[in-house]
Amino acid sequence: KYIDQLEIVQRKFLKFLEFKRCGHFPPRGMDQSMLLRQFQMPSLVDRRSYLSILFLFKVCRCMVDCPELLSQISFHVPSRAVRSPPVFHLPTPSSNVLIKTPLIQAMRLFNENCGDIDAFHLSLTQFISSLKSRYLQPM
Repeated sequence: KYIDQLEIVQRKFLKFLEFKRCGHFPPRGMDQSMLLRQFQMPSLVDRRSYLSILFLFKVCRCMVDCPELLSQISFHVPSRAVRSPPVFHLPTPSSNVLIKTPLIQAMRLFNENCGDIDAFHLSLTQFISSLKSRYLQPM
């Protein structure tokens, strides 16, 4: 709900950092990705995605003790061998509310961006380092 407001706060902070570093504010309309790259910061969207996928990994590996959440996760088991099937089966949404739930969003993010990571055979530190290289590297 407050994503846009948080992005505005981050942008103002980055502009302030640029002012402290150079003595002048960046020009109006400067792309935020340039400011993020300058200060080697990941975007808030990437940080949220990273934390969502990490939480999903911990729930699946029983590092978070929440059987209710674990029971809501369904794995996709293909009927025949395919090259890169999605890991999680996403339910057909009956409303926008289901699409917006954090667990469904985390499963969708994992399927879209981490299909090549073998999350079931990696340790937590290996999984974190592979996720960080995707999401938390400076732009």
